[in-house]
Formats: sequence, structure tokens, C-alpha cells
Amino acid sequence: ESQPFDPTTIWENDVWSNGVPTSAKDAILRASYPHDLIANTITFEADVTVPSGTTYKVMQNVVNASHQVVFEHGAYLVQYAENVPNVGNISFKRQSEPIYRLETLDWSSPVTGQNVLALSPKTFQNRFYRFDETTNNWIANIGETDVFQKGEYIAFRAPNNFNNYGAGDSKIFEGTFTGIPNNGLFTTMVTKNNYGNNAVGNPYPSPIDLKRMISNNSTGMFTISKVFVWTHQNPIVNGEFTGNNWMIYNDQMGWNDPTETSTTIGVGQGFIVQIESKFPQDPLPGISNPMPLIFSNDMRITGNEVVSYKTQEDDKFWLSLSKDDQTMNSTLIGYKEGATKQYESTFDSEPMQVYPGIYSLLDAKEMSIQGRGAQFDEEDQVDLAVKTLTAGNYTISLSKANGIFTQGQSIYLIDKELNKTTDLSKEAYHFISDKGYFTN
Repeated sequence: ESQPFDPTTIWENDVWSNGVPTSAKDAILRASYPHDLIANTITFEADVTVPSGTTYKVMQNVVNASHQVVFEHGAYLVQYAENVPNVGNISFKRQSEPIYRLETLDWSSPVTGQNVLALSPKTFQNRFYRFDETTNNWIANIGETDVFQKGEYIAFRAPNNFNNYGAGDSKIFEGTFTGIPNNGLFTTMVTKNNYGNNAVGNPYPSPIDLKRMISNNSTGMFTISKVFVWTHQNPIVNGEFTGNNWMIYNDQMGWNDPTETSTTIGVGQGFIVQIESKFPQDPLPGISNPMPLIFSNDMRITGNEVVSYKTQEDDKFWLSLSKDDQTMNSTLIGYKEGATKQYESTFDSEPMQVYPGIYSLLDAKEMSIQGRGAQFDEEDQVDLAVKTLTAGNYTISLSKANGIFTQGQSIYLIDKELNKTTDLSKEAYHFISDKGYFTN
């Protein structure tokens, strides 16, 4: 006689009561389970800590009546059903890169109900900011009772007791988000009154894939032409950043940063999307501003599923500017089907701001990413601009190359000031510069 299927298994005393959970079985945790887990639902019936490197995959929802459930930094919760509400609060820890006092953190909450100011109690209230698309600027307008909205990006300075750059070590900031884990489909509103730069963030307690987010949002009234993500590569010294910390992505050309190959956006990460209306003859009947940007579970990925897209077939190269072995930023130049030597928002990306660094020029405007037409022409010339914050020794190097530039095609740098030509494919170019902005 066959046994009826029991859809529940309980983890207690280091053993499952009814076998390992599956996507068809409900899991009840009465103790911490420090391993990857897949279940139909998960119910927490004890205090549980989920260690870094662990992913819980849940087909339906998670329920926590009243226990302390903590996902450490690098532990993830992935859900699949879009319309199932979670029950009870769970905490998710997030750690920054090592930072100094005046540096900015750019975070978004994976839970509903997290008070904004409580995330970093030692940061002054006037050092928390929202980004305003209309003025293309940050505003300190966070109130005492404000909570993170789904997909909302808040920037805030490091705690005031952190060391200044040059006066002690940098420190890792750890914040804890506590609330009901965000799940499922929802929209956040975006506008194009100015450049179309809208601050949004990963709303889920698992990483999301940027490429899926862009393609899922390409069917409506707008497209996402580029994405800006803040990094901590260059510190702030005497109130000014020493390089450009904005990493820029466009879907046609990739990242301007040669070290970044994945399109994964981590838990708690805020970022800026630049949107382009598909109907620039504004406004057509039925086209409204603001417009809905969609987030959904099919953008979510697990911690070990790092999404990496092959870009080897494109003919492109990256130039980096460094001072004393510290890379200030990089600029990407490439040749791809669909691009022309004119400006197109899908192939060419301006920097968020012209911080110290290197840029290519297009119609006398600085570019972090430039697409130069489908066919590579070895007579092609691209003008460069260099901005320096201090006088000193600088280096321009070919930091990465794809396609034809790995097959013997040289890239020559011409210093018009010294009338000197360097084959960057063979050696980096070292030069001494004053403080300033140079296009020669």
C-alpha cells in the first residue's frame, strides 16, 4: 500500500524528519541550516542564521512568526512565484567596500519597512540623499520616519566616526535591513524631464541581472540606454574625488570598466538608469510622464550564478588613466554593427560627471563609452581628454582589448604637446602633467 505524499519536512537535531526538502515539499526550520536549500515554502520556527555563500530557493513564500532570522552578507533568498506575500520580518546584512569618512554609500532595501536613517545611525540626517531626475542632482530630504520604498535608491555618507582619507585605515560599513522580504512583480515610476537619470535599486534579497532588467523594460514607452553604478575605487581627498567612481554600462558595448565582465547587481545596490523615450515627439496622446519601470522575479539570480556575457567578438579596447599605480578611470572605444561616428544613446555614453580621468571626445563632448561604426577603419582617429586634479606622473595604458585588437592591430597614442607617438599595444605612455583639463 503506497504512503500518502507528506509535503512537509522539518529540520531539527541535525536531521530532516521527512527527507531533504524539494520544490514540492514545505520546509520547517527549527534550527539553523547552513547549506543551500530548495523548498516549496520555508517556515522559521526558531532563531536562524543563514551564513554567507548560502542560497535559499523558495517556490512560494517564506513565513517567520516571531524569530530572529538573519541572512549574513552574501547569503541570498530567491523566490519564484510572483504573487505570494511573505509573512514576518527577516534581516539581511550588507557590507560595503572599505571606505573613508566622506565617502558615499548607494543602497537600496531588499525588505519593506526598513527606516532609512536607522540604517546608519552615525551618519548625520542631512547626509542622506535622494536623486532628483528633474534637477539631475542629489537632495537631502529624508525625514525621521521615512522607510525605503521598493526599488528606491538612497545615498548616504559613511558614519561620521570613520577615518578621513590619510588619517587612519578605511573601514567596512555593515548595515542591516530588517523587514518583510520583497518579492514578485512591481513597478517604480521613472521620468524624463532632463537627462532621464533615475535612481533605482535592486529591490530583492538576491542579486538581479542587469541585462534581463533592460530587456524586460524595452517593450514599453522607453528604453534604458545606460546604467551608472558608483564604486569606491578613488577616495575623496580635501573634498574632491581623485578619479571617476561611476562605472557605466550600455547594453550594446558593455562596461567602461575593463575589470567588470558580469552584469550582476548585488543585494542592496542602488544605481542610476538613464531612460530614453521611444516617442521623443513629446507628448503623444496616451504617453505619460512618469512611466513605470518593472521589477520581477525573473530578473533574480542566485549568488553563485554569476551571469557573464561573452563580448570577445566585438572589436573594442579600453584605455585607463592612472596616477602612481592608482587607476583613476577607464574609457571604452569599440566598433560594432549599428553604431556610427555620430552620437547614439544606445552606443555612446557620457560620464555622469567629468571627474578626474580619461575620456574620448565626440563632437567635443566627453564620452566614457564610444561606438565608432560597424567596420573598423585603421585610419580612424579619436580625440581624447584628460582631467587631472593634481600635478604629477600619469600613465595612459591599454588595459584590455577584444576582437581585432587582440590580433595584431596596434593602437597609437599621439601626444600633440610633445609631438610623440606611442604604440599602446606594446607599451604604456608615461607623462608628467600639471593640474587641469587637456585635449591635446
